[in-house]
Amino acid sequence: MIKLVFVVVFAAAFVLIDYLRKRNHSRKKYRLPDELKSRYKKISITRVDIEILTNEYFEEEIDGTDYEVRVIDALYDPGRNYSKINKFASVIVYYYSSMGKKYRFRSETIDLGPDEIEKKIREKGIIDIYFDEKNLQHHYFDLSFLAD
Repeated sequence: MIKLVFVVVFAAAFVLIDYLRKRNHSRKKYRLPDELKSRYKKISITRVDIEILTNEYFEEEIDGTDYEVRVIDALYDPGRNYSKINKFASVIVYYYSSMGKKYRFRSETIDLGPDEIEKKIREKGIIDIYFDEKNLQHHYFDLSFLAD
């Protein structure tokens, strides 16, 4: 009976992890709402104006087999269904000067490596940044070209 409860709880955990992973991939991550584009001031910058900061790490990822198989396999060898995947967390930084002050604009976290970001920026040529002139803490990078 205890083994059955353990297997059910373990299976539920795998289903939840699988669901959360799929949900995160399905989101449109880099898209800006049109209302921001109309309300905020826009500046266009080139590659030489920005800095790309990256954190590279490894993450264990569950293989693509069905969760029932993963549960049964995990009972015998917990490390069997995992592989280490190289992951990136990058941001684009731009320094904006206004009225003698320098402001640091930082993009949202990008899950691409610096080489891939560089390539996509070169293809596009410019990056648009939208910001509120009254509150420069409210700034948004238009990164929709990264999803192409």
